[in-house]
Order: sequence, then structure tokens, then C-alpha cells
Amino acid sequence: MMIGSIEHHPSYRAAELGALLAGVLPSACPHQVARLVTDMQRHTRMAKRHALTAMYNGRSDTAADRLAAQYHQTAENFTTRLESLGAPKGTTVELGGDPRGPCGWLAIPGMTGDGCGNPGFAIY
Repeated sequence: MMIGSIEHHPSYRAAELGALLAGVLPSACPHQVARLVTDMQRHTRMAKRHALTAMYNGRSDTAADRLAAQYHQTAENFTTRLESLGAPKGTTVELGGDPRGPCGWLAIPGMTGDGCGNPGFAIY
């Protein structure tokens, strides 16, 4: 008996994001794309855990500001990695947000996204 939907399983989403990135990173090796996707998913899960902790336990403004700065720096690092692999200019990763949904987004210029309330592709 399967619990939940396979469409929302992280490995299924990793395959979707990997295929999407392989299309815009034609010169990247498959292991580079796979590593990038798994790193994005790992950091998105951390952002979701931090957001849930803040929601249930509260978090000081200083701690929230520190986490926001950390998410911003990590997102910039992903953008740099994408650019080094030949991604189109303007390809970005965004981390953080409401823990009731995905806490990570991949935006690729010229692509509309997957329609999850953000103009990018949800990372989960």
C-alpha cells in the first residue's frame, strides 16, 4: 500500500528538476546536475524546518535576520553554480518562505514555472 502521492515524492521531483536543468545546461555532466539538484533539495528542506520551528516556537528578530541572510547567501551560491555550468542569464534560486508550501524556487528565464503560486519551479 502506497501512502501519499508519488507526484510529491522528493526523488520524483529531483528527476523532474534534473531533466529541466539538463535541458538548459547542455554542457553540464549528469553528475553535476544531480549534485546541484540534491543540494538544492537539501537546503530547501533545511529552510522548511527552520520556518516550521519559527512558526511553532517563535524566533527572535535577530535570529530571523541571520537566517534570512544565510538563505540569501546560499541562494546566491546556487546562482553562481548555475552560471558556471552555463545556465541562461537570470536563472536564480530562492530559499525561504511559508512552510505550508515549498520553501525553495528555481526560476529560469523564458519558462513559466509549474504553477505553484510562484513564477518558478518548486523545489521540495
